[in-house]
Amino acid sequence: QFCAIRSYLSTAAKHGHHFFDTLVTLAEGNPWLPAIP
Repeated sequence: QFCAIRSYLSTAAKHGHHFFDTLVTLAEGNPWLPAIP
């Protein structure tokens, strides 16, 4: 589980999202998802 969360946060960071904001939106039930090209 740790690795899955860490990977999710790393991907979000690569797309310019701050880790705390990403976790907050995830906890609110509105997870960030990368855009599909």
